[in-house]
Amino acid sequence: MARLSLLLGLLTGITSLFAVACISPAPADDDDDDTNQGISCATADEAWAECAAVTGSPTPAPFCSLLAAGQVGADSDWGCIASLLGQWDCATGLPSGLDEFGTCINLNPGDDDDSVGDDDDSSGGDDDDDIPTGPCTDDGYEPNNEIATASPLTPGSYSDMVSCPEDLDYYAVGVNSGEFIRASFTFLDEEGDIDVQIKDGNDGGLDYGSSSTDNEEVAVLADTSTTYYVYAKLFSDSGTAVGNPYSLTITTGTPQPEVCGDGIDNDVDQSTDCADDDCADDPSCLEDCSDGVDNDADFRTDCADSDCDNSPLCVEDCSDGIDNDADGRTDCADSGCDSSPLCVENCSDGIDNDADGRIDCLDSGCSADAACICPSDPYEENDSYQGPKPIASSASPYTGLNTCLDDEDWYSFSSNGTPTITLDFLDADGDIDCKLYDADSAQWTADPNDPNWTPNLTESLVSSTSTGDSEDCSVTSSTATNGNYLLRVYFYASQSTDPNGVGNSYTLNISY
Repeated sequence: MARLSLLLGLLTGITSLFAVACISPAPADDDDDDTNQGISCATADEAWAECAAVTGSPTPAPFCSLLAAGQVGADSDWGCIASLLGQWDCATGLPSGLDEFGTCINLNPGDDDDSVGDDDDSSGGDDDDDIPTGPCTDDGYEPNNEIATASPLTPGSYSDMVSCPEDLDYYAVGVNSGEFIRASFTFLDEEGDIDVQIKDGNDGGLDYGSSSTDNEEVAVLADTSTTYYVYAKLFSDSGTAVGNPYSLTITTGTPQPEVCGDGIDNDVDQSTDCADDDCADDPSCLEDCSDGVDNDADFRTDCADSDCDNSPLCVEDCSDGIDNDADGRTDCADSGCDSSPLCVENCSDGIDNDADGRIDCLDSGCSADAACICPSDPYEENDSYQGPKPIASSASPYTGLNTCLDDEDWYSFSSNGTPTITLDFLDADGDIDCKLYDADSAQWTADPNDPNWTPNLTESLVSSTSTGDSEDCSVTSSTATNGNYLLRVYFYASQSTDPNGVGNSYTLNISY
C-alpha cells in the first residue's frame, strides 16, 4: 500500500492527466510485462476494496469483474484510482509512460512488447504468440483449487468442466478397500494440454497422465477405504479460447483379469494389455517378427526383440546389405557372421571382407597369415642400436632387405673416407627413411617406454626422409669422414599408409 498512499496523495493533481490518458486511441504496447500481471483475484479485490475504504469512497464493483470484462488492467492500485475517478472504460489502453500506475487491458493490442517495436512472432500489429487472451469462464465446480475445497463426485460421467490457466481442479471420490478408481478425461489437446493425476490426502501423486495428445486416463487400486482426489491442471494453453473444456468419467469397482487388447488396465496394476505380464502368453501379444509392430509392448519391434532371436526372419544374412537381426550391424560387421565363409578376411585381396574397417594385413585376423608376416632378411636380428649388423663397401649392394612397422634395421661400419649411402625401394609400397650417426660421439639414452625400441640419440649426422623411391644418407664435406658409424633404416608409415601391411623391401648401397 506504500505506492497506493503516494498515488492517493497525488490524486487531485493528476486527475486531468488520467482523464487524458484513459482515452489514448493508439496504445504503445499492451504491457505483457506489467509487474502486477498475474495477481490473484482475491488479492486484487481486497486491495481495491481497501483503497476505497481508505479514501472514504463507495466500494466499487469487484476489480476482477472489470478485469474479466476488459475494462481495467491487472494492477489493483491503478484499478482503485481509475474507479475513484470514474474512468472505467480504458479499453483503448494507456501510454507506456503510465505503466507505473498500471495499464488497462486493450482488446486490440498493437504490440505485446516481446522485444522492440514488434512482438517478435511474425509481424507487428498483433500479439500473435498463439496463446489465447481474454477471460476464462470457470465451471460450476469452483472453487475447487485444493484438496480442502475439492468438489465431491460419485462414479459417473460429468461434462461442462473447464481447466483455466493458473486454476487447479480437485475432485474428491470415496473408494472402498480392494476397489479401483479410474478417472478418464476427454478433451482436445489442440485447445490446451491438460495433465491429470490421482492423489492421496497428502496431495501426493499416485498415478499420472501427462501426454501431449487428446485425453488422459489414470487409475489406482485402493488397499484401504479412503478418499482419493482426482486432479486436473492446464499445463499449456492454445487454441481459440482461454482454457480448455473437458469431460470426466469416474469409474470404481473390483479389478478384473487383464484383457489383452482393449486398451484398458483391467487389473489396475499400471500395465495395459501386452505390457502386462499377465498377457505374456496371449497369442495377440507374441512378437510378430516382421510386421513393424511392437506386439508385446516391450518397446522393441520385430528382430530387435529378443523374442525373435531364433526366428528364421531374424538370422543375419551376411551378404544382402540388410541388418536382418536389427542389432545395428550389417552383414560381415555383425558378430553373427563371424563364422560365415563370406566374412573370413582374405589377407591379400584388397577388400575389407569382414567389414571391420581394416583391410588385408592391417586386419588383426591376418596377423598369423603368411602373407602378413614381416619378411625376414639375412641380416636379422638387427632391430636396435645394441645389435647392429656390420657392413662394408666391398660387399655392396645389399639386396633383399626388409623393414616393417615393428622391425627397424641397424647397421655399423667404419670408414677411412667419406661414406656414400643410398637406399633404393618403391615408395608406393611404403616409405622408408634413414639416419646416420657418429658411433664414437653419440650419447645413447634408452627409451623409457620400450627398452627394445629405437633409442633417443643426441643428433644424427645425416637424415634422409623424402617421399621418393630412394633415400641418401651420405656424408658430405661438412660432416665427419673417418670414423665409426651407425646407420638406422626404418619404415616411416602408419597402418593407414602401409598398403601391404608388411612394410617394404629395399636395396642398400654403400661406398667410401
